[in-house]
Order: sequence, then C-alpha cells, then structure tokens
Amino acid sequence: MPDSREAHSPESAAYSIPDEYSGVRADVALLGLMGHMWSRSRIKRGLLSLALDGKAAKLSDRVKKGMLLELTYRDTAPLENAEAEEIPLDIVYEDEEIIVINKPHGMATHPSAGIYGGTLVNALLGHCAHLPSAPEMGVRPGIVHRLDKDTSGLILCAKTDRAQEALSRAFHERRVTKIYSAIVRGRLSPRQGIIDAPVARDPLHRTRQAVIEGGRSAQTGYQVIEEFSGHSYLQLQLFTGRTHQIRVHLAHIKHPIVGDPVYGRSDTLSALLCLAATQLGFTHPAREQELSFSIPLPGHMREALNGLRQKNQ
Repeated sequence: MPDSREAHSPESAAYSIPDEYSGVRADVALLGLMGHMWSRSRIKRGLLSLALDGKAAKLSDRVKKGMLLELTYRDTAPLENAEAEEIPLDIVYEDEEIIVINKPHGMATHPSAGIYGGTLVNALLGHCAHLPSAPEMGVRPGIVHRLDKDTSGLILCAKTDRAQEALSRAFHERRVTKIYSAIVRGRLSPRQGIIDAPVARDPLHRTRQAVIEGGRSAQTGYQVIEEFSGHSYLQLQLFTGRTHQIRVHLAHIKHPIVGDPVYGRSDTLSALLCLAATQLGFTHPAREQELSFSIPLPGHMREALNGLRQKNQ
C-alpha cells in the first residue's frame, strides 16, 4: 500500500528557514526552497495556506533563520498538458466505472516537475475514451491515490466523475484497505506492531520526507511474515497516506527497505525497491459491492526472497 495520496488532497511541505533566507519575504524563500521549476506566480496560484511557526502567514511576510515555514498547495502545472500515450497496461479489473491496474516498477503515477510523459495518467488517457478531470482543482485524470514511481502494484483509478468523487472520499475517510509487501534489512522486534510517527518534508533535503515533530500524523501497521539472518519479509498496512510513508517509517526504525535509493543504503540483495502494493479492498462506487484484489510479488522481489531462502537452508 505507497506510500498513496488522494488526488483531491493538497500537497504539503515544511521547511526550516536556513541562514541565507533570513530576512527575505516568504515567497522569495519559497522560490529557493522549492527548486528552480517553480515561479512566484505558480506558488501564488497554487497556495492554499501558509504558516510560520504554526501561525497563519502571508507570502509578503518576512522570515527569519530557524522559523518553520509550512504550506499546503495544489500543483496543477504538469497536469494541464498531459497527453494520451499508447502504453500497455496490466489490467487486473475493469468496468464502466473503475479500472484496477498492476503498475510496474519505474512508472510514475502522474506527470510532475521533470516528468511529463510515460506515466500512468498518460497511459490511462490512451486507454480510456473518457476520464474525469479538473486540473484547476488539482485532480489528476482518473487518479484517486498514488504509488511512488519505484513502488509496483495495485492502483485503483476512476473512469467517471461519480467514481472519482466517491473513491476520493473513500480514501480520505480511510475506508480503503491497502496492503503492501516489503523486504527490509534486519529483524524486527516485536514481530508485529504499528509505527506511529509524524511525517513532513525534510527541511534539509527538499526531495525527501522525514519523521519530524509537528509533522502530519502517520501510522503504518506491520507484521513479519518471514525472517532471515539479515533481512525480514513484511506485510504492511497503511492507516494514513503520507508521501513516502512506508519508506520513511521503516528507515526511521532502522529497517530500511531493500533497494531504496533515498532512505536506505546499497544492498546486494536487489537493486530495485522491494516494496509492492499487493492487496486492495474497497466498495464499488456505483454498486456498493465490496471488492478485493491481490497479486503475486513482482519478479525482483520473488528472486530476492528465493535467494534469502536458499541461504537459510
């Protein structure tokens, strides 16, 4: 289960103001902190809320070193020009309202800064005659939750406006069951539990998330399925849907996912991220029917587990 995120939900970010931006306007600081792909007008257009040290603020307010600058926003720029592409899809289920896809490793869910093609959205636009879309509201066509680019597995998409609204609400209200499988470094004790630690944008590395006091509430349930001398095979359940949540939480408890280039370290077991969304359960948006789907592990994770089992013999 990705780290997933509802399409209607805004993006969020938190930055600790470094010395070089002390004394400047908040919008000027954001230009530097959010990277060269952003402009002042783009920030202003997408901004939903802004806070300095927990208090409401304006873009014209001055910031000081050490202040915590938090914002919520909708970034619509990459969505406006998304084009249909003929990309094969591994379709697990499809009807007139919804489509469930087994997304491969390496495919981004939707266009974003620096990624304008080859995404699931591009593939959906090529596959479906119609998809619900309201870019001005930050809605990706057909997308109601998200998987990281390097996370493979089940992703649910909407084909109608009714389905997109109902499924987005279901994700927001946490009525969707999302189960993931992962191979991590080390052996966990206890073998079952819930990681409850707030997650926010890493103030020192803007492309990463981190466990940060005052961040957004995040809970990940885990259970050890199989243990090896230096690794564990886990099943995980997301109770919240923060960016990179599973990866951040497992790294936080010193059991990073094998193959994670951002939150882990090199591991000869696999060069690919060993995280997959393997089970998904939800209520059909039109029929009120309970549906559940499961898929096998991707090939690179099966190979990694087979290697561990052979060593364990």
